[in-house]
Amino acid sequence: MSVIKAQKQWGMTLGEGELTKIAVTFERETEPQVIQRLWELIADWVDTNKHIPLEVAHVIGCIPDRLHSQNLLEGGVAGSVIDTLNVMALLEDSRLLPLLEESTRQLLHQIDIKRVQDSKVVDLLGALGRVDGQFLQTLVERDCPPFPSRNIRAVALAIRRVEREASSLLDPMLASDWCPGEVKSLILEWRRA
Repeated sequence: MSVIKAQKQWGMTLGEGELTKIAVTFERETEPQVIQRLWELIADWVDTNKHIPLEVAHVIGCIPDRLHSQNLLEGGVAGSVIDTLNVMALLEDSRLLPLLEESTRQLLHQIDIKRVQDSKVVDLLGALGRVDGQFLQTLVERDCPPFPSRNIRAVALAIRRVEREASSLLDPMLASDWCPGEVKSLILEWRRA
């Protein structure tokens, strides 16, 4: 049971001020289990309250890069980061968009998503692609070439989800040298169906 659900069961609430204090207090945390719980708490709070304090959002924007530089962006932590970014993206708050897009792009450069469920990444990319029509195009044009193959596959799946199989964004992937054969084959299979 999440902290937020337990609080509701007991008639308690975690206010915006308390969440902000918690985020700021644990901003420099290095223990993976604590980091993962912080992200889960923030995701639950945002999902329950349907907004995020801007100070918490800015703290969140700084954490993934720091975690990567300290080799702490692994498995469960990476999954919690992606879940939290996705919950924030679903708010469709234009003030958060630059932070969310930059954090997501950095994550795709920093991790091979084989450490997390592909569907979580596709959900996040799709949510951002629906809010900002240029986001997926930017990924294809500027970011995809150095990505690991599973990350490129996630981008293709997000494009398919948001724009369908005939999307012109898939054409440069098919024509590129950087797109893995397995992803090109998948795109061709979608278009054949």
